[in-house]
Amino acid sequence: MPRKKSTPRRNTLPTPSAASTGRSGRSGPRPPLTEAELRTLRRLRKIVDRLNEALCLLCDVRLRAAGTIAEWKAERGLPLVDPVREEEMFAAAADSAVPGGFSAADRCAVLSAVLRGTKAALKAASAGPKARGRGGVRGR
Repeated sequence: MPRKKSTPRRNTLPTPSAASTGRSGRSGPRPPLTEAELRTLRRLRKIVDRLNEALCLLCDVRLRAAGTIAEWKAERGLPLVDPVREEEMFAAAADSAVPGGFSAADRCAVLSAVLRGTKAALKAASAGPKARGRGGVRGR
């Protein structure tokens, strides 16, 4: 019987569930990745890096919009923080969760981090240029 030709291994990146447990679904040591697999992994990581940058840029744009709102509120003597509005934003974040995506709790955790960063940046901006550093509300 003729021997079967060896075929290159398929992409065996761990699934999210396996990655989160630290197991790739295999027993024993994993063979090293082929050059093609390494190129694929680097390409996929570049996509994630670009998405991370886009998320950060969106946070910066959001911060500038929040700064404009803060100035508008200050001119009218309104409080900076509106707990009712924040609850609406958390409810919207939770309600927009989809199967296979971020959970409602994770969406709210992301929003919480964005709000915390926004409040800190706005507070620093209102303290003056020295407290603001390089990344003030208005940008550079």
